[in-house]
Amino acid sequence: MGHASSAFSASGRPSRGPGLGRSPGCASRPRTGLSSWVGSREARRLARAGITTYEQEQARLAQEAAAAAERERQRLEAEARVQAEREQARLRKEAEDRRLEEAAAAEAAGDIETATKLIEAPVEVPTVEAAPVFMPPAPVFAPPEIQGRSFRSQWKAQCVDLKLVVRAAAAGNQTALACLMWNDVAANGLARSTRGGVRVDGIRFFEERITTTH
Repeated sequence: MGHASSAFSASGRPSRGPGLGRSPGCASRPRTGLSSWVGSREARRLARAGITTYEQEQARLAQEAAAAAERERQRLEAEARVQAEREQARLRKEAEDRRLEEAAAAEAAGDIETATKLIEAPVEVPTVEAAPVFMPPAPVFAPPEIQGRSFRSQWKAQCVDLKLVVRAAAAGNQTALACLMWNDVAANGLARSTRGGVRVDGIRFFEERITTTH
């Protein structure tokens, strides 16, 4: 009777034969699940870093474009003011010339009183306002499209010169007027500190008697 090969060792434990135990390539098999997760996490980190750098660069470009547009706006407004002043001076000179001609004609006709009144009377000419300046909107730098992330635009306004806003509102610009806000706290504080002793056009300071009980 032949001896069959035993699957047990001398100690009684199963022997590791060719068909049992860990295969030779098992120890070096890559852990694909963990590697994929680490790789995707690193990719997301690099993507966020790239987005941040891109957004910072776009913000810098937007600020430069806005500054250039503001300089251009100020230049155009200065030119508009100069043109308005020239037109105002031209209208005044024409009015003064007509007044002198009328006074000379009255004097030639022997009406010295009328000629004197014409010369002494103030010359009234219509006020010439500077033409409004319209600037195209600054270029918008679109953010990159990345899967899983979306962007939205939000328009805002910033006051760069309150005096110009007030001047525009006083000239009848309803849009500028709507942007002005009455500061009730500051006005009441001024009324208390001065007891109505200060005068501000458009503001009425008054004393209100309040009844208190003891």
